[in-house]
Amino acid sequence: MPSSKNTSRSDAGMRPPTSAQERRVAARTVTPSWKRGAHWLLGAAVGLALPAWGAEAVDAERGRLLYENHCVVCHTSKVHRRIPPLPMDLKDLRLIVAAWAKGQDLRWSDSDISDVVEYLDRTHYRMIDR
Repeated sequence: MPSSKNTSRSDAGMRPPTSAQERRVAARTVTPSWKRGAHWLLGAAVGLALPAWGAEAVDAERGRLLYENHCVVCHTSKVHRRIPPLPMDLKDLRLIVAAWAKGQDLRWSDSDISDVVEYLDRTHYRMIDR
């Protein structure tokens, strides 16, 4: 006589776990919906906080855009190939960029100045004292 209990492989995942081992496996493999929601919220919170941290990071591409928009009108690439170079280190380069930004009334923030300094250092000066 055939068994009334259908234990074929296709519906094995549909029946509730019966043994202690099956319950432990099920507990490890199934994440409750509230935990998935909590993980999603935590990930979203971290993702929203990252741009705030990244805002303080130096951005050479942004520096390039600022330089090309405001400085390249007067400065060709020749100005950065002087021998000896006018800025001797990153501190000098920062002072020069800040002075020109103030002289041109650009109202750049410290972040703007740092971005332009990073761009100039990467493309023209390659100073070692980072």
